[in-house]
Amino acid sequence: MSLLSSILLTALGGILTVLGVYIGARYQAKEAAHARRETERREDRFRLHAERREAYVAFYRAVGGCRRAFALMTQPDWDRSSAGEARSNLWASWIVLRLIGKERVLESAGNFLSYVDGMLDGSTEFSNGEWRDLVNDYVENARDDLLMGNTL
Repeated sequence: MSLLSSILLTALGGILTVLGVYIGARYQAKEAAHARRETERREDRFRLHAERREAYVAFYRAVGGCRRAFALMTQPDWDRSSAGEARSNLWASWIVLRLIGKERVLESAGNFLSYVDGMLDGSTEFSNGEWRDLVNDYVENARDDLLMGNTL
């Protein structure tokens, strides 16, 4: 009897060992998958943050191009085609903002587009003060999103 009980206990120990290894491996695989997903999410957030930063900078540069083009509106030799091109560049950079930008930044950028459109169709005259206010609003909203928007 002692031989039979010894064999049974050994077999039970082996079965429990295999079962423990199986449960441990599954738990380890689940934890590894969770860590991998978390790393991917973090990388995606970082990539989106970097893309937002680039989009915000591109729009700001386009704003600068518009500023140069529209500041000369009062001059007799004002080139309307360069203003149209500057507006097209502004629109192209706004499209990227529309895809990845935050709502407040989009609102500020939309205000710029409306202002520039108004200058192009003649319903708005260029004003340094108003332009500066639009720039400050855009920069403030972009900075808030990038620094305090919890995007990372």
